[in-house]
Amino acid sequence: MRKVVLDVTEHLLDKDESLFEYVSFKKQKQSAVPYERKAFAQFHSHIVTSKQIFSTSSHKKQVVIKNIGNMKQAHLRNALGYCLKNSSLNHNALQVLLQESIVQGIAFDQCHQALSYEQILDDWSKDFSKNPHTNEALHLVFSLDEIPSQRASEILQCAVSETMQANFADYKYVMIPHNHQNRPHIHLIINKTNIFTKKKLHFKDKAEISNFFNTLREDFAYNLLTYSQGKLDYTNEVTSKEFRENLLASKEESIRQSTSSDDGSAIIKDIEYIITQKRALDSLNIKAKTLYLRTQELEKEHRNTNIYRTNVTKKIAHIIEQGKTPTRLIEKERVLADRIVCLHNQIQDNNKQLTHLRAGIRQLVDSNENFASFTKHFNALHKKKALLSSCKGFERYLSKDLITKLNVIKNEVHYSSVALQHHFAEFSTSVLQQSRSKQRSAFALQKQLRRLHTFRDIVDSMSFDDVRSSKQKDKALSDIAELEANLHSAILARFSYLQAQTKESKSFLESFASTYTKQTLPDELYLQAFQTTLGLYQKHLYCEKELAFCKKVFDRYGIDYGLAIDTGLHNAAKHTLESLQTKALESKDLNPSNAISKESSQANTSKQEIATQSPPRTL
Repeated sequence: MRKVVLDVTEHLLDKDESLFEYVSFKKQKQSAVPYERKAFAQFHSHIVTSKQIFSTSSHKKQVVIKNIGNMKQAHLRNALGYCLKNSSLNHNALQVLLQESIVQGIAFDQCHQALSYEQILDDWSKDFSKNPHTNEALHLVFSLDEIPSQRASEILQCAVSETMQANFADYKYVMIPHNHQNRPHIHLIINKTNIFTKKKLHFKDKAEISNFFNTLREDFAYNLLTYSQGKLDYTNEVTSKEFRENLLASKEESIRQSTSSDDGSAIIKDIEYIITQKRALDSLNIKAKTLYLRTQELEKEHRNTNIYRTNVTKKIAHIIEQGKTPTRLIEKERVLADRIVCLHNQIQDNNKQLTHLRAGIRQLVDSNENFASFTKHFNALHKKKALLSSCKGFERYLSKDLITKLNVIKNEVHYSSVALQHHFAEFSTSVLQQSRSKQRSAFALQKQLRRLHTFRDIVDSMSFDDVRSSKQKDKALSDIAELEANLHSAILARFSYLQAQTKESKSFLESFASTYTKQTLPDELYLQAFQTTLGLYQKHLYCEKELAFCKKVFDRYGIDYGLAIDTGLHNAAKHTLESLQTKALESKDLNPSNAISKESSQANTSKQEIATQSPPRTL
């Protein structure tokens, strides 16, 4: 500490004194203004000398999209488990809503909804093929050459989401961000089955693959530049000037084709037609119900009039036996007979009208053409949205004519979206009503289930801004889930019914084969029995075919049926038919006179046995 000598008298200066008076003091504080300037300079120095959020370099960095490759079902499960295990969303607040995904992490789908491992596989398994060696998914990795940070991760997620919406708008996919390594990256796992057409993603040749991934990298680089506000200026050095010119030409051609089609107005017409169809269906149902009740009243009156006429006839007969002529009763009987005939004719006419009405209702309910048309036009609308997204950044290179057409597409997309939002509730009710058909064959039920899943994917892909439409969307998804459960129950009931019928027909066929192939029957009797049994066997084969189809539906849609198909059923029935055909050929070679000369007692016994072997109820 600094010390100074103070208050020394002159007469003491020449003396050698060992003791002096020392006073210590502290350094004077600086003013606030110089301190703030120094603090700011020091803070600025730290920013300059420390690591920045975005890496700086003298040259532009290369945009990176890695194609890990196609994946079969087993590979998909393993890759999805790895990606979710190392997901940077493990500690996200969304874990509160998804407690089951704490261990395996969370992924975001194409609608930005948080999904767990089980939810992804449950949804995607409905699109998978029965062949386990089919490529079901595509694995991509979007990477940044930056230091991991929250800001870099946010920019990466926004850029990847925008790129995927522009290039994979028709497919389901999940995004899984990773920050556990030196560079932030996002794993993209894409379901290769188209949401609307149910066709697999396929490239014709290597040139098409190269052009597609070049387009993907160009879009990714532009979106990085946009969302980072010019800080992440990546380049796609693989592409040449010729490719960029071709890319611009392809986007111009896409704009021209989109404006030449009338998909924007077509989807509005589809919505109006489906809504009109629902109103027509309601009107037909009311007419059919009214006509049915009227017919019931006429049938009741017909029964009562018939009973009354019978009593009058008995009374007339009793009076005639007494030798009298009941003139008034005879006239009354004639009036009643005319009334019965009139009622009978009215009932027949009403039944005919009711049959026509029910046929019209069935045709309206079971018609798939209008829904297929709506799916097609909705898919085209979805592609237009993707086109608008992919054309961002190219506006300055387009001509005025193309910019005008691009604005036309924007208006079409806007008006179609508004129409969907305005009529969504009524439109959704109409589509779901069509899926409540009373047909109960496994083939018809599977068609309804497939259409229901397609509509669910369409509803999932819709996004609404207002609360009212969002609630209507949630209600539609809830109704779809309820109807899906009802269809599952109907298919299970049909499966149980077919199993019972097949076992019953199998028992009869085996009994017939064991009883009559070992005995000598008259040819005519055996041929008659063979024709009856052949028809039953054909129905038996149809039941087996429908049973096998039910099992495919169970496997495809993950329905737990808990029942096993009798594998020996087909072999037993096949053996029975072969024995019947052999015996029939032998009976044709015999002389008919031999059959007549056989013992009558044996023939009578055979007739009685055939009569007792009654076939099961018809299917």
